[in-house]
Amino acid sequence: MAKVGFWLKGANGKLSNTTIYQQNGETLIREVVTPSNPQTEKQTIQRIIMHTVMQSYSKMKAICDHSFEGLKKGQATMSYYMSQNVGFAREKVASMQAQGISFVNMYNFVPLGIKGFTPNQYQVSMGSLPRVDAYLRDEDTGHAFIAGLETNTYEAVINQLGLQRGDQLTFLVIDQNTDAQFGQCNFHYARVILDPTDPATYQPLPLSTPFVDAETHLINAPSVRNEGNFYFGIEEGAGLAFCQNGSLDVAAAAVIVSRKMNDKWLRSTAYLTYNGAEEYSMQNCIDAVSQGTNAPIYAADSQYLNNAGEGNGAAVEAGGTTGGQTGGGGSVEAAAISSASIDGASMIMGTNCEVTKANGTTFPYTAALNITTNAAANGKKVKVYSGVEVIAQATIADGAASVSHAWAKDTTYVVKLTDADDSNATNTGYSFVFNEATASGGGGFDSGS
Repeated sequence: MAKVGFWLKGANGKLSNTTIYQQNGETLIREVVTPSNPQTEKQTIQRIIMHTVMQSYSKMKAICDHSFEGLKKGQATMSYYMSQNVGFAREKVASMQAQGISFVNMYNFVPLGIKGFTPNQYQVSMGSLPRVDAYLRDEDTGHAFIAGLETNTYEAVINQLGLQRGDQLTFLVIDQNTDAQFGQCNFHYARVILDPTDPATYQPLPLSTPFVDAETHLINAPSVRNEGNFYFGIEEGAGLAFCQNGSLDVAAAAVIVSRKMNDKWLRSTAYLTYNGAEEYSMQNCIDAVSQGTNAPIYAADSQYLNNAGEGNGAAVEAGGTTGGQTGGGGSVEAAAISSASIDGASMIMGTNCEVTKANGTTFPYTAALNITTNAAANGKKVKVYSGVEVIAQATIADGAASVSHAWAKDTTYVVKLTDADDSNATNTGYSFVFNEATASGGGGFDSGS
């Protein structure tokens, strides 16, 4: 059920083929669906995407309702979360369709009417602090890890991640109970303050203090402000491994950095890294709608209703609007990247494209990043970020742009769209990194379970 914007507070009755009503002091909106007259495929896919993303926000609300730097807790962060992640999902589906991938092979969606949760590469935070990426092993080792952290001291963690004493690391883990029914993924988080404290005197300890207790696999000398119990371990060849206590089936993970400056909180930008797929594909979800599923429209703010899609007021699409109309016919095509490639390697939206070069390749390695867009993006700019720094950019013309740069090894680059005046940077979900084709080792991590 959807809460609507202030402009419909207190309303009752019908709007196009939706019903607006009051419940417990809140204004809700529900679409009236007639099974014998199903929605078009495009509208159905959009409703499924909206539903899937909203379910993820509901599950991770304890963190995601305040994890976006500069945005107020609650409605502002929910609207940003929905806008970003619905856009990512739409681009991913469009990209997979362009590659000839059928709906039956597009997983990690939630059927309308089911309050389930499935992990995708959702953006879970946004900010200016150094980004810390979480990784999952290809094989089933049951944990996530931060690469490169192999020296077990607070000092090593702080220095290698570019942080400072007193910063907070929020570890997010989604585990998947494969024996349970759909939607039984569990969301866990733990907050670790990088401020070792003597448990007897509560006085600060030196940063040379071990970060992880080798016997218990818990954070050593934790600050009294720490919250949640995760298992940790320093894993040779990988870094700092982590998982929720007792969980050996990690489906997704992320790490958020937080720092309080005066009365404001700064954050890092973080995306879920995932390797699990739930039971339902897009085709399963479409089939469920055609069989008469009656599910709510999620209207996070007026933008979702105003951009009503193909004309009957039933589709709910993120993007720009032409004004205040709530029926169909008022939508404006949103600027979007339809495909991206680097050095001949095609990227899929929502994945980190790894371009592997032969041993002995000279870095920095110069190559072209080629971008294809829709017509709405003409005149906008495509920018490439390394962390928060813009390292390359080009103006989009005739639906395309090409950026040539000397790319560094083992550095993650993120592609964004901006307006011509450099405002409104929007992460498109495309990223890439150059690696050499070297074998990587890795020891086992004892979870302590």
